[in-house]
Amino acid sequence: MPKTSDAAKEARRTQILDAAVRCFARTGYYATTIEDVVRETDLSRGALYLYFPSKEALYLAISDRWNCGMEAAIKARLTPDLTPAATLRVLIEVNAGGASQATTGAQCLRTQPTAASGDRRW
Repeated sequence: MPKTSDAAKEARRTQILDAAVRCFARTGYYATTIEDVVRETDLSRGALYLYFPSKEALYLAISDRWNCGMEAAIKARLTPDLTPAATLRVLIEVNAGGASQATTGAQCLRTQPTAASGDRRW
C-alpha cells in the first residue's frame, strides 16, 4: 500500500475539521455526533478516527485553528515594563481583533448544551 504524503494527510485533516465546523454551526457542539461528522465528510468512521480520536479532539483542533495567531500577537506586544492597565489593554485589543475575524467560529465553539433544544444563548 502506498504511503500517504504529508500534504494528503493535512488535506484530509482540513476536510474533517471543515466538516466538523459545519456540523457544530448547524446543530451545536453538544447535539453533533461523530456520526454527523462522518456523514458530512463521506469518510468511514475508522478514517475519521485515524485523524481525531474523539469529538473533543475535533473541538480542540478547531479551537487551535481559530487561535488566529493571538498568542503570538500578545507575546509580541507584551513587555516587562508594561503596567497592569497597559497589559490589560493589549489583551483586550488583541482578543477583540481575533474575535472579529472568526465570528462564526466563536459562535460555533460557544454553543451551549441547550442548543439542541433551540435555545441559542451564548
